[in-house]
Amino acid sequence: MIDKVFILYNKVDVQKNQRFIEILKECLEDESTEFKVIFDDEDKDVYDVIGKGCLVVNRSRNEQIASRLEEQGAKVVNSSAVTGICNDKWQTYLWAKEHNIPVLDTYCGDEKVPEYPVVIKSLAGHGGSEVFLAHNDKEKEEYTQIIESRWGKNKYIIQPCADTKGRDIRVYVLDGQIVVAMCREASDGFKSNYSLGGTSRRIELNEKETDVVRRVQENMDLSYAGIDLIYDGDRVVLNEIEDAVGARMVYENTDIDIVKIFGDWMEKQKKMW
Repeated sequence: MIDKVFILYNKVDVQKNQRFIEILKECLEDESTEFKVIFDDEDKDVYDVIGKGCLVVNRSRNEQIASRLEEQGAKVVNSSAVTGICNDKWQTYLWAKEHNIPVLDTYCGDEKVPEYPVVIKSLAGHGGSEVFLAHNDKEKEEYTQIIESRWGKNKYIIQPCADTKGRDIRVYVLDGQIVVAMCREASDGFKSNYSLGGTSRRIELNEKETDVVRRVQENMDLSYAGIDLIYDGDRVVLNEIEDAVGARMVYENTDIDIVKIFGDWMEKQKKMW
């Protein structure tokens, strides 16, 4: 039985996610359940009291804190195992290959450079940050140095440029079900991220797209997440999985209150967790 709910954030992200927090609070806080926002740089004693009977909604992308809280008996959504895979692009690739989920050829660090142009991504970047398109060795060296100056040597992956450059599909999933799918397209350049000014529209998935999403869900225990797909020729491939997925484009393009759906689902689960 859950009697305390914590939502865990990085302080940089919390201000732009106030509505997300408010909706979850409305769904989950009542006379018997306390709701509190905490951050991933709190003093140790803040985490010490979070254990059995506590639900933690992890929006921080911090696997270490999530794992610690799970060890103390808390229910963490999404789990630390999911967070660890989804926030390391190399681990996502290895996980996809292990479970026979189609994915672009991916190389870690300077292991190999396929034919240009190539896309270079930091392992931990999100929202389109630290993603670069390199057309030659000089550009590759420039972009990898930017990433390594922040994260360390070889903390990046290299992939061939997808056929659908500047376009992808984000599929919002909840507890094994598809909630909605959005097609994102870049307004300029090759990054389709909505947060970077791209456009989006609701779509219905075709059979190939649905099959890849189903295979991801069958092999990863996703509570609430975004599964990103791109095309490699006529082949649908997994691009990334966002475990702390944003919802702004859903609200601006549909009448789906997706965060409330998430909150209502957790409210129903509270007695079982």
